[in-house]
Amino acid sequence: AATDDELRRTVAMLLSTQQTLIDLRHRRDRELRVLDVIVRFSERVLPDQAGTPFWDSVADAATETFECEICIVAALRGGETAALAARGPRLRGQEEITQLRVLIERGLADGGSFVDGDSAAQARVGGEALALAMIAPIQVAADGTRHVLIAAVTARKHAFSPQFDRLTVPGLRMFANHVHVLHEMLLSRQRIAQQLEELDASRHALEEANASLQK
Repeated sequence: AATDDELRRTVAMLLSTQQTLIDLRHRRDRELRVLDVIVRFSERVLPDQAGTPFWDSVADAATETFECEICIVAALRGGETAALAARGPRLRGQEEITQLRVLIERGLADGGSFVDGDSAAQARVGGEALALAMIAPIQVAADGTRHVLIAAVTARKHAFSPQFDRLTVPGLRMFANHVHVLHEMLLSRQRIAQQLEELDASRHALEEANASLQK
């Protein structure tokens, strides 16, 4: 009997170790996928060529990476909430925007989280109740505007989204942090370009003034 108990404990330990290794492999695969998308996202956005607006590129990349049904980049300032970019069902009216705001505030309470159950179901997008949602802060702008990334799945399509679970949250945070850094880089580039234009204009004005004095 003692030998049988030891055998059962050994088998249980082996199964637990095996499951741990499987979970680690899945986490590693997801992290590698996020890193791959981040690299491709940077290569697409950094050249600063005319094309897809920045926040739309963010929504496209997040939708591709996390296989979410709904992806929204939202801006919160004071009591106002606005969708800067969205993929999937669209928000319908002020009631859904208010519900989204409540969901975001709940998710941001611990710095970005996974929301499910009744908390998620209280929010609707396109008339559909949510089953799962991930919320990650991107940045706080100089004027106090908070930019937030939301990835979600409706209750109706939850069964078809097996990859969308709590293990995905670290990847969403990693992606949101990269978006913040990239956005700051692009803003700095724009500020430098504007300053160069102003300096060039000043130089032209001085040259014209000198030319007038020499006449």
